[in-house]
Amino acid sequence: MTYLNQVILESIRLHGSISAIMRKATKDTKLPGCTLPAGSRIVIALQTMGYDKEHFPNPRQFLPERFSPEKQKERHNYSFLPFSAGPRNCIGKSYAMIMMKTVLVHILRRLQVTSHTNLSDIKYELKVVMHHKSPLLVTFHPR
Repeated sequence: MTYLNQVILESIRLHGSISAIMRKATKDTKLPGCTLPAGSRIVIALQTMGYDKEHFPNPRQFLPERFSPEKQKERHNYSFLPFSAGPRNCIGKSYAMIMMKTVLVHILRRLQVTSHTNLSDIKYELKVVMHHKSPLLVTFHPR
């Protein structure tokens, strides 16, 4: 189950459903090169964070080991925010992770899954939630 969790997180890093969130600075915040005044609106590009080479070397490769417990300890807690963080994080995070693991375990125990879509061929359309423009074709075969 630990590795399944890593696979899910790496999948979300590469193909997350929420591209950005907006927050409001509650106090003056000093950053390198500027200060954000209290009340500023801040856009946090969640999708872009997953491709930061400093935190995720070779960002276009699918490497679930990035999310091993040891590797996660090496990374800043806020370097990957698939469900946001802090007081305004997604209240459904735990439920979503449990449901994804449960469904995947049931599918993978009973079926062999074959993808007919290359990861590099997936193109997205930015709406409130990311949508893929073309079908993601897969075939299921009984084990």
